[in-house]
Amino acid sequence: MIAACVAAAAFAALASTAAAAVTPTPLQTRPDVDEFAPTALQAYEAWSQSSNSTPNHTDVFGVARAGGSPFKINAAGTNGYGPSAVQGTASVIYQQVGRSSNLYYFNMTTHVRSPLVVQVNTPAWEYYGVGSKRYVAFMRLTATARTLVLYDKATRVGHKIATTTKSCNWCLRPNWVGGSHLVYTQCSSSTDTCQVRVLTIGGQTVTVPRGAVPYSNYSGSMDEETGDVYYISSTKWCGLFVSLNRWNVNGTAAPVSMYDLPEGIDGNNLSLAPNATTPTDEDMLFSQYDCLTDNSDNFQIESVNQSTGSAAADTGSVGPGRQMVGKRTAQLAGTAPSR
Repeated sequence: MIAACVAAAAFAALASTAAAAVTPTPLQTRPDVDEFAPTALQAYEAWSQSSNSTPNHTDVFGVARAGGSPFKINAAGTNGYGPSAVQGTASVIYQQVGRSSNLYYFNMTTHVRSPLVVQVNTPAWEYYGVGSKRYVAFMRLTATARTLVLYDKATRVGHKIATTTKSCNWCLRPNWVGGSHLVYTQCSSSTDTCQVRVLTIGGQTVTVPRGAVPYSNYSGSMDEETGDVYYISSTKWCGLFVSLNRWNVNGTAAPVSMYDLPEGIDGNNLSLAPNATTPTDEDMLFSQYDCLTDNSDNFQIESVNQSTGSAAADTGSVGPGRQMVGKRTAQLAGTAPSR
């Protein structure tokens, strides 16, 4: 840690650390529980959590955004991972692991749990699910590879978007899918480089700009009406020069920082949700990892689309970096310990 701080100090003169004028609101911040992967519909929030007393067991919980008692989403006797709100519906999609791993919908109003169709839930290991009214994007692990699949509910056809090696459970992940775009993170196991990519479904893919060494970006989400992509920018040093950024897919402007995380705090996950009272506004939910206390908590920035932001530090030429999200990487990868 001392060596990392010395190296970071030498780099600090090159980085812009102006914080955007926003104040995150705490959502789930228990010190004895790791809370991460927050997501929300207008009326409900969901997230994953594991306690210090049972660190190898993870559940998905939900709660009304107006307040109330949390409720468990995954079935008894299973692990639950990675909830993602299906905007325009009353449901979240999540991974449920028992003897196998499959994707499920959970209606946040009725509390009805239902598996996805057989074209999605195969005998293989499905994980990292995100969904919209028309599409579901997810990862599928087979005996030979990990594949990012985009399933079209209208045509009932799954399309292979990208693949990675079986050994790298963090190298590829869909983060968000809408009516016409897919946002995913692609990483290199040899260089630890992570990059957010935006696919126009049926069209081209653009790459979110990233600065030179030591920067990396990941966990993107999109406001499809404006073309704005929100994501986490981090470095190879846990908790140093970490920000939550915004960039528009038209590529005419440099990324801006919505919020600079305090030193010693790194980013886990990020998602967008309609504001609970002004649905035309977008709230940004994110989980942050404390590099010293080894704990993850959930926060929210309301109406983030109304913020102008400030200059982002990672606006240099594209180069390698490294994603650092703490010890929960295997759980965030949506895989049981044996996977």
